[in-house]
Amino acid sequence: MEKRKRIGSQRTLRKTALVIEGNNILGRNIINCLEAKGNWDIIIVSNTPLNYWQYTSRCEYIQMDLNKPDAIKMQQEKLQKVTHVFFGSYNQKQALTDKPEFNLQLFENLVLGIEKIAPLFEHITFIQKDKAYDLHFGRIKQIVSNKEYQYFSPSFFYNFYSLQEDFLRKQSIGKKWSWTSLRPNILIGSAIDNPTNIATQIAVYATLCRELNIPMSFPGNIRNYETTVHVTDIELLAKSMEYVSLEDSCKGEIFNITNGDSLRWKELWVKICEYFGVAVGEPHDFSLAVYMKDKNTLWKETCEKHQLTNDNITRILQWSYSDFIFSDVYDIFFDSGKLRKLGFKEIEPDSFESFKRMFDKLKANHIIPHYLLNEYIVSYSKNHQERVIQIT
Repeated sequence: MEKRKRIGSQRTLRKTALVIEGNNILGRNIINCLEAKGNWDIIIVSNTPLNYWQYTSRCEYIQMDLNKPDAIKMQQEKLQKVTHVFFGSYNQKQALTDKPEFNLQLFENLVLGIEKIAPLFEHITFIQKDKAYDLHFGRIKQIVSNKEYQYFSPSFFYNFYSLQEDFLRKQSIGKKWSWTSLRPNILIGSAIDNPTNIATQIAVYATLCRELNIPMSFPGNIRNYETTVHVTDIELLAKSMEYVSLEDSCKGEIFNITNGDSLRWKELWVKICEYFGVAVGEPHDFSLAVYMKDKNTLWKETCEKHQLTNDNITRILQWSYSDFIFSDVYDIFFDSGKLRKLGFKEIEPDSFESFKRMFDKLKANHIIPHYLLNEYIVSYSKNHQERVIQIT
């Protein structure tokens, strides 16, 4: 196949993005980000038909199962123009031991296939998330900074991100293409049907507290309530993905990416309660996964009362995820200064605004109610002064 040279600035040349899994929260938002730039042609790949087809004519959709080794080759004619790959997908298996090799194989099929059939292939940006630091296995010993690379060593506590990173480092040696990894913390963003969207879970829980006229208790103990939390707005993450894909200084590097502020759950919880017009309850160490088991009837009644569109959402949401998020008893500080030193200046100075945008979108899509204006509720809490909250 003839090699072609590209002349011009990385940010002005027309490029072709291959976005893996257009149905998930990350895929949708990177597509929206690239569309807004205007100089990207976009190919969307998903194993299932797109359920969010609101993209422009610059987007082309290919249904593809990357678990098949020849999946890329079978679509060579359409994919040979790809210059950049954006990858933030994984397959959830039931057993912990099933995940690493299973997701590595999918990743290898993608990269090995693209480098063979796409002569202009330049870069792959992939998402590792906070699990790359083994946060899902409990306490870590230090501030979460971009650690030095260590070659993968098998152990009981390993994850597929380590395998994928190791593969990219070795496979890219001597090649014309490069890679960059981004590690966000808790993702907040606009994918309403994402079962692990913490903002949606909080919104549903708050709505039920409102309907039951009970305080909204933080689902964790006082230690959980006082921990520091960093979140990553999904739109900010999408912008950072595009940025690192075009910057030479970001090649072969790993970056944390968070909003830029730092707050405690007890501070954020008060603002969330104010938004929904519910009393701030005391922290209680209980499981939302257990609490929500018998709430589907109540949710259906709420949907009928307020003419909402999704009367099965309490069953769809993965409440064990919120249990995991609210169970952390350690302050975690995600150091995202490395990327900003290399020129990425985007921040979200108030993480509550990320939650609020998501709550507003849920209202606009009739997932949660629009409550009447000028209603008042008095909130009592030992940790907060008595206050009167006006719903806006």
